[in-house]
Amino acid sequence: MKNQARYDVDDAAFKWFMDTAGKKWKEWKSTLKKLYFSGKLTDEELKKKHANRVNSADWKFLIDYWKTPQCQVRTN
Repeated sequence: MKNQARYDVDDAAFKWFMDTAGKKWKEWKSTLKKLYFSGKLTDEELKKKHANRVNSADWKFLIDYWKTPQCQVRTN
């Protein structure tokens, strides 16, 4: 909330921004999954596929998350 105080953003505009940013982040992760993830590939093969779109630590986190049973249920 530091930026909100620094830039004098009203509550409605700040809420809109945060909601929009959250939606865009979800869309981005979904796009990455569609383009680069396959449950049929090994972790090593998947590590090579991200095409430097995200850093290696974030890519590993996403791979691990996409392989969880909770994510499998949500996406099927």
